[in-house]
Amino acid sequence: MSGWTPQQIAEAGLWASAGLGGALVAYAWIAERRREVRRHRLNDCGFVLLFGSTLVMTVIGGGPQDAWDWFVVIVSPIMIAAALWRLFHTHDAPDR
Repeated sequence: MSGWTPQQIAEAGLWASAGLGGALVAYAWIAERRREVRRHRLNDCGFVLLFGSTLVMTVIGGGPQDAWDWFVVIVSPIMIAAALWRLFHTHDAPDR
C-alpha cells in the first residue's frame, strides 16, 4: 500500500473545496431566488471556497507562472476579502 503524499492530499482537498464552492454558488442561483440575503451569503461562501482553492492550486503548482497565474494571485485575495467583508456585514440582516 503506497499511501498518499502530502501533495496528493492537498490536491484532493482543493478539488473538494472547489466542488463545494461551486455547489454553493449553483444552489444559491437555482434554489434561493426569493431570499436575497441568503442567496448573497451562499454566493459569498462559494466564492471564498472557489477563489481560495484556485489561489492555492496556483501557488502549489510549482511550474513557471504566466500572466494568468499572476492575475489569479492578485485578484483572488481581493475577491476573498470582499466576500468575507460582505459576509461579516450581513450576518444579522433579516432574511427576506
